[in-house]
Amino acid sequence: MVQDSGIFHGAHSANINLECQDPVHLLMHPEVIPPSMPSQGYDAMILKYGFDIRDLSSLTTFHVGRLTAQALIIEPHRLINILQCRQWSYFSFLPSRYGNCNFLDDALDCVAARVRQWISYPSEQLNGAILSLYSRALRGLQAALEDPDLWMEPDVLCATEVLALYELLDQSKDIAWVKHAAGATTLITLRGPESYKTDYEKALFLAHVGPIFTEALLTNSHCILEEESWKAVLRSVVNKKFSFSSHSEIVILLWTIIGAIPGLFKDVTDAICNLKALTLHEIDHLTFRVRQLNSQLSQWHQKYEELIHYTNLQEIPGNMETDKRFEILAVYMTCSMKMKRLALALNPLAGSTIEDEAQSLADLIVGLEKRAYAENPRAAIFMVFKIAIVRATIATEGEWRMSTFSGNGEEHRGPTGLIKKQVFERWCNLMGRKMS
Repeated sequence: MVQDSGIFHGAHSANINLECQDPVHLLMHPEVIPPSMPSQGYDAMILKYGFDIRDLSSLTTFHVGRLTAQALIIEPHRLINILQCRQWSYFSFLPSRYGNCNFLDDALDCVAARVRQWISYPSEQLNGAILSLYSRALRGLQAALEDPDLWMEPDVLCATEVLALYELLDQSKDIAWVKHAAGATTLITLRGPESYKTDYEKALFLAHVGPIFTEALLTNSHCILEEESWKAVLRSVVNKKFSFSSHSEIVILLWTIIGAIPGLFKDVTDAICNLKALTLHEIDHLTFRVRQLNSQLSQWHQKYEELIHYTNLQEIPGNMETDKRFEILAVYMTCSMKMKRLALALNPLAGSTIEDEAQSLADLIVGLEKRAYAENPRAAIFMVFKIAIVRATIATEGEWRMSTFSGNGEEHRGPTGLIKKQVFERWCNLMGRKMS
């Protein structure tokens, strides 16, 4: 186990509102709680590590992905911004569950120890005690997954997601995070949509919606989120008390719309790259699906603007609602930009206006990211994947514009009139998408 140092004693008591506390202050000021104060269960864990793991709740948002990990590795201090904004998530349920399940306790201890070291000694390599905690947590989770009477329990899924956070914070485990996230997606799918009945289970599902979507998009696969049964799970999470939180009505509505994007990407990819020969009728139907989703996104944006006007929410740097507005608007813009490109890929001769719209959205997202970085650092770190897609779109503007020309644009179009395979593949490759 990790040895305690006096600097880490005391970070929690029933009389302290941790929602308003700076986690770094809590780590560095042992006088907050007398060392002799008795504690047990979750309180004992906080005292041991000088850190309340609920402060990691922002890392359970749907914006987290492999590029988030890379951004944290490049600028480790940005984790501080994340810790300062606690939000509703499955972490909200952990105080009452800690101490009842060994493999979940081990996973939580592992992450808490890692964060303590990250904040206190960011330049140091992982020590043997933390690696030992990680190994024990992995063994416990593996045993639970292999137990036919246990693997369906929500605590198994929770431990899986918690260990994925450890790998997100481990500079040497980028590939491990990808595999672990894929494993969590498989576990969620195997449990089936009917398994998410309690608030705890729904929170676990919602925390992994982003990785489910992103990995389906990057691996050229259909996504479970396009299925009505999973959309029903999403809708069941809605809390109308909040305007822009991860489980607010406007955010969940967007997810029920964009869940179809990975599947559309796959079908368009198959058509352009000749992975599946399509008739003109099938191409027309695919074009209709893209147009329909573009329309749904436009309708969503109208509702978003109406909500902004209705709530009269002022943009206050560091405010949680302001941060959430940055994040969800970036999701909408990025998805809309991708759909503009898919529409153009299916019908390049529709004109350069579609590419103008895609590039305009790219510029808006870049501007939004710059504002977020300056005013809302927590929101900015969750925009890194969007910026990667934006850069891919900006970098390929020339050849996409050429494809819209009826004369010399033929070299950028394939024999079926779709955009040329090489042009589409270059854009996808720059985004990190697999083509098969």
